[in-house]
Amino acid sequence: MQLLQAFNTKVNKILCGIMFVTFTLMVILTFMQVVFRYCLEQPLSWSEEGAKYLFMWATYTGASIAFYEGKHINVTLLTDLFSPRVKAAFYLLADGFCLWFLFVFIYQGFIVSQRVFMLGQFSPSLPWLPIGVTYLAIPVGCFFMFCNVLVYAIRHFHTMATGLGGDVYDPHEI
Repeated sequence: MQLLQAFNTKVNKILCGIMFVTFTLMVILTFMQVVFRYCLEQPLSWSEEGAKYLFMWATYTGASIAFYEGKHINVTLLTDLFSPRVKAAFYLLADGFCLWFLFVFIYQGFIVSQRVFMLGQFSPSLPWLPIGVTYLAIPVGCFFMFCNVLVYAIRHFHTMATGLGGDVYDPHEI
């Protein structure tokens, strides 16, 4: 568990850096598009599509970071009424559903990406960019979400088994 937690902490710091870079590039591309379109009257044909692909990657890496930090929406109206063990059991059930959903997205996402790579499709306005790279955002992002949910599932199982445990969504508590 310690090893998985350390891995998740390091990977999520890297993902935060990737998020920073993708959002910075998106802002730069969007600003460039505005300047070229309205000031120079020569719109760029590729900047909008590039920003869209960066947004896809930022979305899936951001969702993974939100899982790590426990920032996704969580309605606790019912679970607040129960003991830590029962609460952990509910969370463990939810983690199981999340893990299954993410596994399906990882598996199917790689299949779709592989097919697109095999077809040799490239972006219309970015001819050097294979479309398969953009499709890879889904399985890669879901893989990191899977790792983060797995850490929580192990923590919830431990809390359910022992009755001990603090905040079930504190990423730094182990």
